[in-house]
Amino acid sequence: MVMVSWDSATAFADWQSARDGLAWRLPRSLEIEKATRGVDGRRFPWGDHFDPTWARVMNHDAHPPAMVDVAATPTDVSVYGIEGLAGNARTLCSDAYVRDGATADGERLTRDADGDFRMVKGGSFNSEANYCRAATRFALRPDFGVIGVGFRLCRTLV
Repeated sequence: MVMVSWDSATAFADWQSARDGLAWRLPRSLEIEKATRGVDGRRFPWGDHFDPTWARVMNHDAHPPAMVDVAATPTDVSVYGIEGLAGNARTLCSDAYVRDGATADGERLTRDADGDFRMVKGGSFNSEANYCRAATRFALRPDFGVIGVGFRLCRTLV
């Protein structure tokens, strides 16, 4: 699902948690990056070489850029089996955007009262190769949704 704000995605996670009794949340940016890079620090889910036909990105094929079902690009899958991390839609993350990167200790994982920007990771259907790297990050207002950004949920094990 795309064009959903961080506020709405977080509300959905809370609703889903209340509905099934499991702890759902948006992933942290470091979790998305680890899911993409694996343990060997690769640049893309499949390795270090970029080929636009391996993910739904700009110049994927002769057609105009467009979103597709995540299963339509089977090469865009991480070593953990997570699909669509390099293309199709970027992923909203739970942590606040910081120019120098996310912290591993969770210090900046909540929204401040001033409505700071939220972290967004991954590439999208209209991204060029350099914007699809695992380490690339973007900022988005928490109350704003855009076409190339969606969300995933992960469970917190307690």
